[in-house]
Amino acid sequence: MRNQLDEWLSGKNQFQNSLTHPLPMQGVAFYLALSKKRKGPHLVITENLDEAKDFMEAFHFWSDQPIHLLPPYEPSVYAGVQLSEHQVHDRLKWLFNALNENDSHVFVAPILGLLQKTLPEPLFMENSFEFCDGDPLPNDIFSELRRLGYHSTPIVEDPGSFANRGGIVDIFSPQMEHPVRIELFGNEIESLRSFDPATQRTLAEVEKFTIIPAREVLLNEKNAVRVSQKLLSLKHPDLQILSNHLRRQEYCENLEFHLPLFYDECSAALDYFHQMPTVWMLQELNIETSLQKELSRLQSLFNPEWHTLKPENLFADYLKTKGQLTKKITVDKLQVMDSAEAITQKQIEVPTKVIRKPRTKKFHEQIEDLKKLLLTLVGPSHVVISVRGQSQFDRIRPYLESSGYICQFVDQNFYDWDSIIKGSQKELITFVPRKALASFFIPSEGLSLISFEHFFGKQFQSDSPKATNPRGKHLSFGEITEGDYVVHSVHGVCQFTGLKTMPVAGVEGEFLTLQFKGKDKLFLPIYRIHQIYKYASERVEPSLDKLGSSKFQNVKTKTKRRLREIAHELVRLYAQRKNTHRPSYSTNTEDVFDFFNAFPYDETDDQMTAIEDIVKDLNDSQPMDRLICGDVGFGKTEVAMRAAFVVASNRKQVAVLAPTTVLTMQHLNTFKKRFRDWPLRIEVINRLIPTQKAKEIIEAAKKGDVDILIGTHRLLSQDVGFKELGLLIVDEEQKFGVKHKEKIKQLKVNVDTLAMSATPIPRTLNMSLLGIRDLSLINTAPVDRLETRTFICRFDKEIIRRAVESELERGGQVFFLHNKVQSIYAMAEELRALLPKVRIGVGHGQLKEKELESVMVSFFNNDLDILLCSTIIESGVDIPNANTMLINSADKFGLSQLYQLRGRVGRSGRRAYCYLLTDPNRALTDIAKERLRVIQENTALGSGIQIANYDLELRGAGTLLGEEQSGLVDTVGYEFYMDLLEEAVAEAKGEDVREAIEPEINLKIKAFIPSTYISNIRLRLAYYRALTQIQNPGDIDALEEELTDQFGKPPIEVINLLGIMLVRHACIQLGVKDISSGKESLVLAFTDQTPLPTQKVIELASMSNKKYSITPENRLKIRLKDISWPKVYDEVELLLKYCP
Repeated sequence: MRNQLDEWLSGKNQFQNSLTHPLPMQGVAFYLALSKKRKGPHLVITENLDEAKDFMEAFHFWSDQPIHLLPPYEPSVYAGVQLSEHQVHDRLKWLFNALNENDSHVFVAPILGLLQKTLPEPLFMENSFEFCDGDPLPNDIFSELRRLGYHSTPIVEDPGSFANRGGIVDIFSPQMEHPVRIELFGNEIESLRSFDPATQRTLAEVEKFTIIPAREVLLNEKNAVRVSQKLLSLKHPDLQILSNHLRRQEYCENLEFHLPLFYDECSAALDYFHQMPTVWMLQELNIETSLQKELSRLQSLFNPEWHTLKPENLFADYLKTKGQLTKKITVDKLQVMDSAEAITQKQIEVPTKVIRKPRTKKFHEQIEDLKKLLLTLVGPSHVVISVRGQSQFDRIRPYLESSGYICQFVDQNFYDWDSIIKGSQKELITFVPRKALASFFIPSEGLSLISFEHFFGKQFQSDSPKATNPRGKHLSFGEITEGDYVVHSVHGVCQFTGLKTMPVAGVEGEFLTLQFKGKDKLFLPIYRIHQIYKYASERVEPSLDKLGSSKFQNVKTKTKRRLREIAHELVRLYAQRKNTHRPSYSTNTEDVFDFFNAFPYDETDDQMTAIEDIVKDLNDSQPMDRLICGDVGFGKTEVAMRAAFVVASNRKQVAVLAPTTVLTMQHLNTFKKRFRDWPLRIEVINRLIPTQKAKEIIEAAKKGDVDILIGTHRLLSQDVGFKELGLLIVDEEQKFGVKHKEKIKQLKVNVDTLAMSATPIPRTLNMSLLGIRDLSLINTAPVDRLETRTFICRFDKEIIRRAVESELERGGQVFFLHNKVQSIYAMAEELRALLPKVRIGVGHGQLKEKELESVMVSFFNNDLDILLCSTIIESGVDIPNANTMLINSADKFGLSQLYQLRGRVGRSGRRAYCYLLTDPNRALTDIAKERLRVIQENTALGSGIQIANYDLELRGAGTLLGEEQSGLVDTVGYEFYMDLLEEAVAEAKGEDVREAIEPEINLKIKAFIPSTYISNIRLRLAYYRALTQIQNPGDIDALEEELTDQFGKPPIEVINLLGIMLVRHACIQLGVKDISSGKESLVLAFTDQTPLPTQKVIELASMSNKKYSITPENRLKIRLKDISWPKVYDEVELLLKYCP
């Protein structure tokens, strides 16, 4: 069949052909990717965006050739929500590549994206500029970039942005894979480098780069004024705001929704191809049906008083476009055509066998089914099995090799599929770490593809993205900015008001300005930046301390004392547990293996580590007492259920304790669904269970007839007992009262305990707790197959009505977040008037416990359609059926809060939607706009998890050490509290803990980062903090290289600063409390902790060369003509060599 297809594709003439097949999309992609004689560009047209993305994923399995997506604007202009910048940039990238067509490129477009009108192709070309190494950069380059829709930022991390740092310019044009860094000599390009926007470090030298428009609408004075006046005639408030921006010729959101108004004549995407592409129409009938349905929907939404353009003005004509497709392959599963088409079209039928997944869910039975299948496939075809990675390969290989098959794992960037298919031994099975969407056998190709996900029922997930820092490795979301509250480790809580450059003893330096109570100010040298901590508390705004007051020292002493008590108690309990023994559990059984493998998703790395931890604990003879931390939906419950299964299958009972009725109901549903193929009895007791039924369950538990009992604090009652309790699982222990906690402690004594918390704990703290607390962290979220689509829009009743009705139509539920309790009932009435048939419940923190519980249970049981609530849903709530969320006044929430709230939807594998509503009568601040933009663009986890975790970790101390500690956190701030805690833990473990030495440095050397070198204050502060980590000359070299890469050659002040921070580290090692320079001399004062022997100091002072002497203040004076940091460093290093 491939030969016939190649014959089609090699011809230069026009053709209309038909490919008939029962193939899944993976098979269609196979033929396109592996065609030997593909000429010119190829365009794949799909009915919608999701299908387009599926095709791209299928194509990537077979080929690493470039493939480009042209998305439609989602949602449409009539939806009233903000357009994502990603969509605009993806479209521009597609158009650029269409203009520069290449035989190896494939283009994919859902039909609406293809028909969406765009900027005229000649205008695109006129406003695209190529630059090479050695070219002059125009003097007006920055005004030109702004004219093309780019925006200026301190750090370039997103397409459509640029940064000007004098001799270095960073630009991220939409078509680029990576931004480019331009180093200038005068106005001439001296070097060009691509760089990683996450780390800001150079990736490679490049010879040239192209700047293309960053917007599909290019503004000029004429079109801006014309469209501004037209918008004024309409009533929609958003259009009035847009009109004001246009009057000032400013770029703003949603311009592309009105694109045809800006141009006399628009282009369609096809106009960008100089050579008409070969078009693959996937299910042409479906495409046409979907298009008509969508156009009708848009027509019904059009309001002439609110909207500038009718649907027919936004899209090119379909029939006209279809007529342009002179080289077309219609790909249909069933051939449907009229008689005229039947005469003119050539047809190819592809005999194909679609491989069905086995009905059984037990892993060892699925393996047997796979072996039977292979008997029919191996020989007639080469078998390829797609797996997530090495771990899945290792899981299957022993079973297949025991049956005589040869298994090879091939992990390559490029696969020569023809060689793999034709050149292999009969018994060879090839495993590849790529995602396949389906399983099938094509006899004519001698190929069988089996998807691990499809066959074994595992949800295939690509490796979870690493939580990269989008602002470079030295800039974290915990960094301080002007106006922030900070904690000085000696003087207490103050406010950082900025950086100040001023001379001290005739030498210019930079200082952090700290405002204390009253008008007290402290100017802190930048080499002591590590002494300040960002004040972060979950609940309170701090009061400032008075400079010189003893109040903060008293608080610090009290906090240290309490932390020592806690740490010593942890050590005592750990030692006590090590002396308790019980028979180890059997974890290497067929049932345990089947249960573990029946999990329908791939475990994240963190999950696997936690599972390995509990298996090791249960295999041990000492009782387990482990805490698992991780956000809701990160997979803690699966880890707990595996522990429960091991214990229950060893004929012991399991108790699962949760603080609320809703959580117990969630656990009951989750456990019953997961355990449904195993004969274990699972029951629940809570306030909703009738008294008689509860009595029966309790009696059954006492007899040992209940394997797993889930409950609230009712489980801790005197009348509840177990025949042989083996495992206690406690969810959110910190939310129980003091009396209940005491009972939990009593229960823990003789049974294995697994605690779960939805609060992340910092990994650094986890490391310090090794040996006194068994802690497993699940900080990596599962990678959802479907990202949550996030829209920014003004509060608009029509948008709300449509969002709610769309969710209810597919049988789902809606969260409506309104965080003002005083007006929440008025909002409820407003929603009831808007949606009279919808069931609405109200929940907030000021309700009585039973009232709130009743509302939450009703929503959980699907008795309510909308839960109108405050931020009580921020953590701990997992309702898979709720997949639309509307957040009112979203601009008033913090970044991490928005991220957390949005995380409550999208847990079921169904597409989730989040609407960020803002006040239509109030302009958003720039900070609020940026916050909402970050949330909208970060729909998949990546930087988002880092944004969220910083604030989430504020709650971690209470989880780990008890809620009573939160008061101490409020007093000293989270970061400083964590430092004190790590110190207390080290002391409790018997480690040598000494008070840190902080030398006073008074060298007459100009050392700071000039604002002319790094103008952004936040970046300067970040590098000042990074400098405190310098420990050896290699660190200096690495940091200098990094600074040079990003900002150009460092000035002498920066080089001096790098050296002085190296001197500082050497002084700390030597125990120097003060180092100062005089006229041709260096003076050192030592602490009592100095490792330099006193006798050696006396010997040095007695030397005949008079280089060393001792001052009346017992300081060591060194004669030194050249007071430069290398010479000072050499002298301190020499003294270190005299230390034992």
